[in-house]
Amino acid sequence: DKIRHLLGESGHDAERISERIHIQPIQARMAAHQIFDPVAEATLSGKQLSFCYNARSSGGNTHRRTDPQRLLHYRSNWYLLAVCRTADALRLFSLDRISEPRVQEALSAQRTLEELDGFAYASFGIFGGGPRATAHLKFTSHAAEWVADETWHPDQVGNRRDDGYHLKVPYSDERELAMEVLRYGPDVEVIGPPELREEVASRIRKMAEMY
Repeated sequence: DKIRHLLGESGHDAERISERIHIQPIQARMAAHQIFDPVAEATLSGKQLSFCYNARSSGGNTHRRTDPQRLLHYRSNWYLLAVCRTADALRLFSLDRISEPRVQEALSAQRTLEELDGFAYASFGIFGGGPRATAHLKFTSHAAEWVADETWHPDQVGNRRDDGYHLKVPYSDERELAMEVLRYGPDVEVIGPPELREEVASRIRKMAEMY
């Protein structure tokens, strides 16, 4: 309703705008308002937040007490960037894996904007932390018609060469980057580093065994 009101101030009918302009979420994992509301409240009010978290990577619920820093909306899904008080380090929590959130009275310790930006945006994708390596990808001329206009990361370097479009992207975790590379199929080759090339090659071999 608030968005409709703001758009209506442009002089166009708000209902017509909502009919003509659609946002289509892709692969969205829903975060119920019973989860989103207290997480947002703790983040905006600067208070500590406790919750149970069921990490996909390890499985099983663990109790977390955190200092919320930011809410991130990435590829149609919501994440909480917070300091885990057990690990005393920044962590990303997917809201759809959070249960039993409780806003605490204690104030949260806030990290600097530079530290938050460095964790969230220093590398490709949702996996936080500083860059561990730089991917060198070579795209065919066909794929370059799309990739050359895309921003994979603010610090990327791309240029056209005789053999295709070369893109260099900093990353900290190869998992999401490997999936993005595979999306382009035979139109991309990982030039380096070797561990990323092997990760992509390993996934291709496993895929081939299924067909």
